[in-house]
Amino acid sequence: MYAQPKKVLVVEDYEVIVGLISHILTRNSYVVHTTFDALGADDMLTRDRYDAILLDLKMPNGGVDFIRRIERTNPALLEKIIVVTAA
Repeated sequence: MYAQPKKVLVVEDYEVIVGLISHILTRNSYVVHTTFDALGADDMLTRDRYDAILLDLKMPNGGVDFIRRIERTNPALLEKIIVVTAA
C-alpha cells in the first residue's frame, strides 16, 4: 500500500512563479493545484483538502484578506499556510 502524495495549493498571481513552484513541488512528488487569486483559493478550498497552502501575501484580491477569511471560517487551516512574497 502506497502513501497518498501530499497536496499543495499554490496561490500566486505571477504565472512564472506559479510555474517554477509547481515544477519544483511536482518533481518532489507533491500534487500541486494552482490559482492566481485568493477568490480562486476560496473556491478550491470548498472542493478539496490540502496539506499546505503557499500564499503570496501581496497580490490583488489579497492574501491578507484571504488569511482573515480563513481565520474566521476555518482557523485550523492557518497552520497549513506558508506565506511567500517578493516584498
